Amino acid sequence: MIHRIATLGLAATLCGGAFAADVPDAFFPADIQRTDAPQVMDLITPYIGGFPETTEGRGIIDLDVESVGDALEMTLRLEGFLDDSVSGIIYRGRIVPGPEGWRMEELAQRPICARGAVSDDGRCP
Repeated sequence: MIHRIATLGLAATLCGGAFAADVPDAFFPADIQRTDAPQVMDLITPYIGGFPETTEGRGIIDLDVESVGDALEMTLRLEGFLDDSVSGIIYRGRIVPGPEGWRMEELAQRPICARGAVSDDGRCP
């Protein structure tokens, strides 16, 4: 089942996604902002933060969550940054049952570069 919400250029999608156990080299370790929470969305929303910054442009929030055994594998894509080199970011994570409900076990990130590929150190040129 796919749920879509679209308001002021924002789009949120919850549907099946995929998280490869061997995260491609283009993904880099990300700081886990909250390790345990009673609800899955409590672990994901800190990465959305104040996005989008304004109603200008085409801010897109795309969230894919897939159940894999007892775990959830998620991909969060934020696009439409008001930046001339970084147009967005992709987070990939693994969420497992934890003592308080859910635990963020792994998290990686990759910028979406407006001008091309990600450099070896994970930055946009």
